[in-house]
Amino acid sequence: MVKGRGITDRSNEVAVSGEDVVRRLFAHELVNLVENDRRARSSQLNDDEAIHQLRVSTRRLRAKLQVVGWVLSSAAYRDFREDLGDVGAVLGELRNLGVLEELYEPLLARSNEASAVHERLDHDLKGAKRRVQRCLESRQYRRVIERLASWTIDPPLRRRSRHDAAILFAPRLWTMTDELFAAVDAYGPQPTLDQLHRIRKLAKSGRYNFEVASWYLGEQASEVASTFEELQSTLGELHDLSVAVDYLEPIPTPTHDIKDALSTQMTPLLAQWRAPLHHAQQLSGLLREKLGNPSSVG
Repeated sequence: MVKGRGITDRSNEVAVSGEDVVRRLFAHELVNLVENDRRARSSQLNDDEAIHQLRVSTRRLRAKLQVVGWVLSSAAYRDFREDLGDVGAVLGELRNLGVLEELYEPLLARSNEASAVHERLDHDLKGAKRRVQRCLESRQYRRVIERLASWTIDPPLRRRSRHDAAILFAPRLWTMTDELFAAVDAYGPQPTLDQLHRIRKLAKSGRYNFEVASWYLGEQASEVASTFEELQSTLGELHDLSVAVDYLEPIPTPTHDIKDALSTQMTPLLAQWRAPLHHAQQLSGLLREKLGNPSSVG
């Protein structure tokens, strides 16, 4: 859980500015990115958790840039997010294949079609690992690290970044949560897997928005972020299982037993995601009521 300052009484506090939040964001993510880069390289890309965390670092930074982006120089912000997106996509491919390997492992031991699945997965993993190796040695990746290190010291800020972070960023919290809860209502009691995937993406956005908000709103925002993280995690497991089923489709030999086993694992998850959603809705509503509606900055 991300810790921050309380908001019960902000009248006697010095307001946290948008610049304060941006500087903290860049410093925090630089440490994460460099540490996970070190772990991934030292394992020769064989540490699945290191690859996962390196990918998470790039994806999280890209998402949080979207939260604070309007107080940054638009050209610099746009180019940096594009580089992060490209790097994250390469890392994500290897991470996703590693997840498939983990999901299939106990099932392939009992399947007559293990060799065909192993053959495709081994081929794809080798290709993805080569692409990650090239990515980590690329100019684009070095540019990401160098730019983040530079921005930790001298971020490309606009003048509006000097305003109170709550005024700058809090309105986005309510826009995002309204979008999420409206989507859930529109999808009805039994959303499709594609609709649940969209809810997962919105939950991820909610998590990162509230993690940033914890730096200027405190513990209550951190608690909301944690409930969104729980929702995202549950729907992420569901999505991974769905992808694992789809991955088997091009394999010419029958894989019905593996697909059935994966589908069985999906069933309880379909009933678990609404509890953290309702908790997030309740906590975000309380925070919104307490904060009120600060004037926006143009």
